[in-house]
Amino acid sequence: MKTFANIKSGAFTLIELLAAMTITTILVLVIVALTSRGVDIWRWVLQDVRTTTLARTAMDTMTKDFESMQFRPGNPFEWMLVQRDSDLAGRGARTASSSQGRGRRPSAAESRVNMMTMGPEGAKITNASQLIFFTTPTDRNPAKSSMDMRNDRIIGDVNCVGYKLLYRDQILDRDATSESDGFPVYALYRNLVSAEDTVRELLGKEDLWAAYSRFQQDETIPANFLVENVVEMTLIFEVDYQKKIGSSGSNKSDKDATQRASVLIPVMTTGANRLGSCSQMDVYGNRLDVIGSGMNIDDLKSGRVTGVTISMTVVTDEGMALVDQIRKGRPAPSPEEFFERYTRSFTQRVSLPLSH
Repeated sequence: MKTFANIKSGAFTLIELLAAMTITTILVLVIVALTSRGVDIWRWVLQDVRTTTLARTAMDTMTKDFESMQFRPGNPFEWMLVQRDSDLAGRGARTASSSQGRGRRPSAAESRVNMMTMGPEGAKITNASQLIFFTTPTDRNPAKSSMDMRNDRIIGDVNCVGYKLLYRDQILDRDATSESDGFPVYALYRNLVSAEDTVRELLGKEDLWAAYSRFQQDETIPANFLVENVVEMTLIFEVDYQKKIGSSGSNKSDKDATQRASVLIPVMTTGANRLGSCSQMDVYGNRLDVIGSGMNIDDLKSGRVTGVTISMTVVTDEGMALVDQIRKGRPAPSPEEFFERYTRSFTQRVSLPLSH
């Protein structure tokens, strides 16, 4: 009789297969979760790098212009104007008046255009300081060949520069509407007036805003586009002045006593007329005019601007995608939620070369 030895099978049992599949599934899920998390972190880091780059580009350009700012004391001429950008609110009124002048009412499309100059509801520009001053920028004259330089005559080395912030379609060069298919962004513009026009039209004027008005139409041309996604621009100026501390006594020296003081004057929309903020500041060769401040205006007239702190808020790419969806009808988050989650803020202080 033949007998056969018991041979053990090398196959896996069902329980062993289930255990192996379970472990493999868990490992795959862990790897997918780690990869997804890594992609999210990479995207967040990339957005932070991009927003930092945008802010740094704008900050560096504005800093260089401020550091090269031109000012001459002892004259009644205006050298710098900074104000809350009333154009954001007044643009609609101007469009309406121009439409009425043509004998018709503004269309719905025009109304939407006016509404969109600040951005869609829930993500509007809150602070937009308009800035005009004189400087000697490094890019004041375009590159030219030696032959062109012989034929051209360049007048002066001082330029007037203006900064403006708008929500606008830079690619199609038009204002944004809720129905447009373009790519509107928060755009910061830098209008550099030529040295020749600056000398002939702007220097030596007692009303810089009136003189600059003829150059406003060039502010938003594509060549003046500086950087995108800047949703806020706040300027806080440092002013040294003589504060009157005289008493009400009979002694004249006591009445005329003064003390040197320093004050921060924000030119901003949010919290306007609070904490010393103002709506406009004009720097002349012989005085300083501040409008809408809680400070004593008479004390500030003899003040000297010594520095400025530039604060900018930049929207991330994820935030800009949300803004575009809001523009097309998506419910908007609260402004507080939007700015907390989708924006980054940057600040830089610049010393100004002004002396009175």
